[in-house]
Amino acid sequence: MNRHASGILALAITIALTAACSSGGDGGGIGGSGIVAQGTITGFGSAFVNGVEYNTDDTDFTVDEVAGVEADLAIGMVVRVTGSVNDDDVTGTAERIVYDAELEGPVVNPPLEGDEGQTKSFTVLGTNVVVTKSTTVFGNDVPGFTFGTVSQHDVVEVSGFFVDADNTLRATRIEKEGRFDPANPGNTEVEVEGTISDYNAINNTFKLGTLTVTFDIGSTELPVGGLRDDLVVEVEGSLQDAATTMIAAREIEIEDDYPDNADNAEIQGVVSGFSGDLSNFAVDRQPVDASGTGVEFEPSSLASALDNGIEIEVEGPIVNGVLFADELKRRGGNVEIRAAVFDKDASTLILELVPGAPGRIAVSVDATTTEFENEEDDRTFGLADIGIGDFVEIKGYKTGSPGTVIVAATKVKRDEDEPENEIKVQGPVDSWNEMNDRSVTVLGVKFGTDDNTEFEVNDVEFSDAVVFFDALSEGDIVEIKDELPPGMTLGDGIAKEVEKED
Repeated sequence: MNRHASGILALAITIALTAACSSGGDGGGIGGSGIVAQGTITGFGSAFVNGVEYNTDDTDFTVDEVAGVEADLAIGMVVRVTGSVNDDDVTGTAERIVYDAELEGPVVNPPLEGDEGQTKSFTVLGTNVVVTKSTTVFGNDVPGFTFGTVSQHDVVEVSGFFVDADNTLRATRIEKEGRFDPANPGNTEVEVEGTISDYNAINNTFKLGTLTVTFDIGSTELPVGGLRDDLVVEVEGSLQDAATTMIAAREIEIEDDYPDNADNAEIQGVVSGFSGDLSNFAVDRQPVDASGTGVEFEPSSLASALDNGIEIEVEGPIVNGVLFADELKRRGGNVEIRAAVFDKDASTLILELVPGAPGRIAVSVDATTTEFENEEDDRTFGLADIGIGDFVEIKGYKTGSPGTVIVAATKVKRDEDEPENEIKVQGPVDSWNEMNDRSVTVLGVKFGTDDNTEFEVNDVEFSDAVVFFDALSEGDIVEIKDELPPGMTLGDGIAKEVEKED
């Protein structure tokens, strides 16, 4: 299990520092030193992680704590890479790649839909898991396992990023391992990590949140030094009850904290604990200080737009337990588009939402940072496989110089089974006109509205368009949907739904 950033990064940096000491510190990479990177796999051919194409010809792979091969990895998995990065900052060599899912267990409750059917949330071993229709990769080892079919009692393996201290996991990839049988809970293998409480050395039990863990001194593999309250551990074992609240442990491992000092680290994750102070926040629960002189923000607007819940990549040394950022890069993003491809070249997709050039959006793609996905979960699927007229779903963020609109894509998905009867654009609102044509412009594309348009603010419907427009402010995130006639790729430019998002 990845154990969010804490366990894997601590282990990885320890390995990297040990290797550097044993070799006299002459390893390659940024500044001539080794590097540790944690992030999602965005492509293969080598292995693309955090914008770097790592050569894997001589890489050692560890998958779910056993020796593996590159073919065991897949798009969307959060992995840890130890190795080196070349002077160009976009190529490198991986000495070791480790994948271990954050969580494995049964879905306790029927998944709850959110964001008008774009997200689902459910509980697995006390962890709130959130999957997103446009960004979470659903593994297809079990035929028919999709966003639409994930259900109560599915046993799932989840890779992703922890969003906050409330134990919410934003899934980047989820795979179905089987089905939970409440009548035979002991047949279900699970993995979970947490902090020990209520340790009882007489009864050989302890708590991980709401979970009760039992262990056997003679048969359970225990950590050297024993167990105690407040110790962070990973537990592997089997469920013991239909309510999935009791685990019989087969193995218990200590989860180490971050090292106090490390030369180079890259962490991809979600910002938390941010209150406007660049010197004090966390990324995937690693303390970060980005207030230093010369810190690079990509895009530059990220310096003022940083907020909780934003997915970023942060790079820099760790000193006394704090990662002092040299560079922060935007990942994820609040822009979403679903439309047909009008044109393309080697690095750009042109999507057309409204007839004519003003209704088109340029989407930049990058082989090292943009994640590609199609329905078949094809490891080699990329820009070259997308054709004119294909419907794609884009996740990214707005960039470009003043007066221009470019969307930098962090994910491109072609879902061949999706009905091609709707286009969608979500992003910061540019302008609106409530008096004349009652139009809304998002990402440079102008949509009109009429008496049939549905208006919503935070899921509350408004029949009066004026009330809706009065609630708008420049920069608010607005989602626009337009239904298409059968067989058509463009509508009439009149929005069917306009919603102001949280």
